[in-house]
Order: sequence, then structure tokens, then C-alpha cells
Amino acid sequence: MKRFFSLILWALSSFFLLEATPTSLFWTNCNTDIQEMETALLTYDAFLRTCHSPKKGRTLIQDFGCTVGAFSWNGLQGEVGADYLTGESYPFLFNGKIGFGEGVLFENAPAVNVGIFNVGTRTSGLRRTNENIVDFLFGMSLPQKIGGVLTLGFFSGSSAMGKNRKGVMIGYSRTLREATDSHGKKYDKWLFMADYASGKNSIGGGGFSIKYYFTKRICLQTGPIWFIDWATYGKWRWALQIDIEI
Repeated sequence: MKRFFSLILWALSSFFLLEATPTSLFWTNCNTDIQEMETALLTYDAFLRTCHSPKKGRTLIQDFGCTVGAFSWNGLQGEVGADYLTGESYPFLFNGKIGFGEGVLFENAPAVNVGIFNVGTRTSGLRRTNENIVDFLFGMSLPQKIGGVLTLGFFSGSSAMGKNRKGVMIGYSRTLREATDSHGKKYDKWLFMADYASGKNSIGGGGFSIKYYFTKRICLQTGPIWFIDWATYGKWRWALQIDIEI
């Protein structure tokens, strides 16, 4: 019964999604990870301006979010999320995605995701938020000699997202160091992340970062990000992200 109501929650949210980020890598959503069932991820993202010119975008954008594992059924997983963006007229935002993990569909199969994000409630005016971006992602662990996980994605949205409504995403993550918890289980301690989205639009750009886990469920991620459309937030910014899993 609990799984049934979780599935209904996800289905309903698909009709009322607003701008927000599902489980992401760094700047982009090019990540096939999905929040586990009955867990929640609390996030805080800040994008710091690297100069003081008023022509280079706003001084600081802050995003408070929560992503919840909505359901799990025969290897298919789903998540939904909600965000609050400070300083925005329409600050409450949502997202969702479903998918299969690596090796679930068949032996050596890549992870496969489909999601929707940046679907906002403002459908008219100069700053519309109904971007309605749908993405398809494929992720695969690389051979041990290379290491890490490579993810490729394709996205398509409405005219509200900018000049280029379609494009590609690429992401790469690699564990630099592992640690062991009090139960003797290993987890990632230090990671390197890099990602990129194409096009002159609201998500076009890329970045790279270092991610550090204080504990198995609390981490800090930071690094530079840059934009293809300079009019959005300027040429580049410094991002700071804090995640707490419950």
C-alpha cells in the first residue's frame, strides 16, 4: 500500500512540476543516480558572483531543496523533489525522474533515466519559468584502468529556456578516495565531478568540482561553473553545495 501511494504521488507531481533540479552531478542534471526509496536528500546551493559589476547578474542565488525517493518496483526507481529559490517571484519549484540502474535491464546494461525539470508556473511575461525540459540519460562505469562513471544525455525544452531548445549533456564522476564507516562498509570520501550542457539557454554551460563527504550522508561540493549565455548570470560563478541525506 505504501508503494502504491508513492507511485500515485509521483504520477500527480508529473502534472505540476516547476523549475528545480533532480539528483544532479554539479551544474547539470547529467547523473543517473536516483534517490533511494524512503530516503530524502536536503540540499543547499549557492552561486557566488565573481565580480561586482551589476551587468554580470545577481550577487547571489540560493536554492533550498529536498529530493525524496518516491518508489521502487522491479528495478525501476523514481524520485520527486521540491526547491525554493530566494529572490524569485515564483520561488516554489518541483521535479521528478524515473529510471533503471546500471546492469538492471540486462547484463552490462547502462543506467537509463528519463526526467523532467524546469517546468515553472509563470507561463507569460519576460521571465517565464515553464521551460518544460525533458531529458534522457545513459550512464556507464568505465573500465577499471580509467575509472569513474561517464553519463551522456539529451534534452529538449520549450522556448522559455532560450535560443537553443535542444542539446546534449555529458558528465563524469570519479572517486578519488574511499573511507569506511563504523559498520565496516566503504563509501566515497573524495570525488571529482565535471559536466557540461550545450546551447545558448538557461542550462548551457559547465563546471568541475571536488566533493567531500564529512560522513556517509553529509557532503560539501564546490567549484567553478561557466555559462554559454553570458546574459543569464555572467561568464562564470563559484558554486557551493551542501547535501544532507535523511
